[in-house]
Amino acid sequence: ADMEFTKAFLMLYRKFMRPSELLDRLMDRFDAYDVKDPVCNVLIHWLTDYWCDLHTEKMRFTLHVFLQICMSRPSFAQIYNRLAPLVFRDPPTEEEKLSVDWGIPDPEDDPAEVLSTMSEDESIILRSVPDSTHAEVGTMSGTNQSHQSQGRRWITNVFGMNREVDAGSTAGSGTNSPATPMSTGLPMMMTVPVSVANATSFLNTPFLELDNYVIAQQLNLMEFEIFSRIKPRDFLQHIWSRRLKGRHAPAVAASIGHFNFISAWVATRVLSQKKLKNRSKMLSKFMKIAQILREANNYNTLMAIIAGINSHPIFRLKQTRRLIENKASFKQYEVLQDLMGMHHGFANYRAALKTSEMPCIPYLGLFLKDLLYTDEVNKDRKPDGTINLPKFLLMGDIIMMVKSFQVR
Repeated sequence: ADMEFTKAFLMLYRKFMRPSELLDRLMDRFDAYDVKDPVCNVLIHWLTDYWCDLHTEKMRFTLHVFLQICMSRPSFAQIYNRLAPLVFRDPPTEEEKLSVDWGIPDPEDDPAEVLSTMSEDESIILRSVPDSTHAEVGTMSGTNQSHQSQGRRWITNVFGMNREVDAGSTAGSGTNSPATPMSTGLPMMMTVPVSVANATSFLNTPFLELDNYVIAQQLNLMEFEIFSRIKPRDFLQHIWSRRLKGRHAPAVAASIGHFNFISAWVATRVLSQKKLKNRSKMLSKFMKIAQILREANNYNTLMAIIAGINSHPIFRLKQTRRLIENKASFKQYEVLQDLMGMHHGFANYRAALKTSEMPCIPYLGLFLKDLLYTDEVNKDRKPDGTINLPKFLLMGDIIMMVKSFQVR
């Protein structure tokens, strides 16, 4: 319980406290109490998850002095060994700093101002800190590149739209690297090996003849890859950012864009069939895929497919629906519609999510709505001027719930 509180607090504290103020209070607490582990654990989580908070010269100087003290005392050797790798590393990028422009800034955010307030000795100590070491990054062999290229063409062909999907790319980052279930954290049950033979086979197979389970598994793979890139504070940019208010962080925007793409893809696939019989087969196929996604607990892609099937251009195809309304796939789809329906605040979906086993990909849109609602109906401060901590803890609980689906 204490660790969950710590994670939620570190995620949101910048809305009502400066980073330097928090660091000063942690240093005071470290000096005042004999038990050092709680403060050390908070520092580890802070440095690991939110390194950009400690980017000012003054704060880095404070951390370096603290580590020098720990290094000089044998009883603090373990604390030094745990914290040193997190402190002696490259400073955060400008983009990382700007991503938390919603937070209360430190008055020392200007490095020139910080150096001007330091003594000459302090400035020399800070500049003498060694740069972080860089891990070597290997490159893909020509064979791996070829297989990855085949995999991209395979997925593009299956979707039948002009979009290239690279499971090894970081959403919003523009960088590419080979991805495997072990390196990306993808659930093993959600992956399907993409061999050259499989890719070639799919390239020459009509979409209606493709196996529904394989399509669903590929949808799971892509959805989890995008979902796993979202970081806790990404949810806060849309609500609080001064520079980008109303715009989602790149990882969240990638998830929303993928959702809209899947919905449009479903509608396009159905409407591209000129014959009534083929349209009904395509519609029935997506309903079967939706059922497989439900069995895999991939609620986000499930909701995207439902949105595509219920879009106005597809909903008005009365004759197409009549051909399949007595089939089992149509009956099962009606159950899925009820499950993901908006009635009573998505009550059926919320109940199903609580009992869903891992791996599971939740419907992200509902979390965003809950977060925005919680922020709008609760003030940051109580009538007496104190921080409305229950509001921030509730927002933290919502975000940490999303995080729990990424790590389990």
